[in-house]
Amino acid sequence: MIKGYKFNTELDAQTAMVQCANFYGLPISDDSITIYFVDYNYSALDGFWYIIWVDGCTEVLGQPDDFPVTFPQM
Repeated sequence: MIKGYKFNTELDAQTAMVQCANFYGLPISDDSITIYFVDYNYSALDGFWYIIWVDGCTEVLGQPDDFPVTFPQM
């Protein structure tokens, strides 16, 4: 189980990632490396994007959920 936030579209996941960066005053730039507070992942086997909860996300994204993520066999 993952504790975090699920998104149906990549755009929704990107928006949440940017909201967290903005909330914490992290710079966002098109021509340099951007530092984000969180990052999103895609679960190809489950068909959704997600952000893993870290302390500080709740103020921006609300209460996290617990949900399963299927990882490929290694």
